[in-house]
Amino acid sequence: MSSRFIRSCTILLTALLVFLAPVAWALADSDTDGVQSGGDYGKKAQFIFSFAKYVLWPQRKLQANAPLVIGIVGTDPFGDLLSEAAASPSNGRSVQILHVEEVGEMRKCHILFVSHSEGTRIGTILSEVRGDNVLTVGESDKFLAKGGIINFVQVGNDLKFQISASAAKQARLTISSNLLALGLRSSPNQ
Repeated sequence: MSSRFIRSCTILLTALLVFLAPVAWALADSDTDGVQSGGDYGKKAQFIFSFAKYVLWPQRKLQANAPLVIGIVGTDPFGDLLSEAAASPSNGRSVQILHVEEVGEMRKCHILFVSHSEGTRIGTILSEVRGDNVLTVGESDKFLAKGGIINFVQVGNDLKFQISASAAKQARLTISSNLLALGLRSSPNQ
């Protein structure tokens, strides 16, 4: 091979790398399969796991030695983040992560995370667990207005959450005043 051919190939490969590398990085960082590493979903996973420490379920719903069941409805944006956050017991209880596929599975959950992917089905999902003592957690507009209990919101660069005390009361869940104080005030339309 001539040195001119090798030099031309090297220049072509360098040009391709310069132009394609940013695209490859963007694709690698994108949320193509619904899973984000760290960031807000890492924080959401920690919040969800922590919520269990500040909520009391009726004894018939969460019996003495039963595991705490955290369900996910819709696309799982957490990957392993929720499992990692739940690796240690919560208040002495083991934690089970359930990827909900059937309506009946939602009722088995103590905490039910409703993914943003279920935006059009929120009302239906929440009506399925109403009265089953399930702490519903979402990340969609109007989640609280449709009967959800806790909703994640972005305030500037900070991840916050809102709590509907009335929805918690309807679900017959007792939320600690410490957790209520940390939540943002919510209007009935949220």
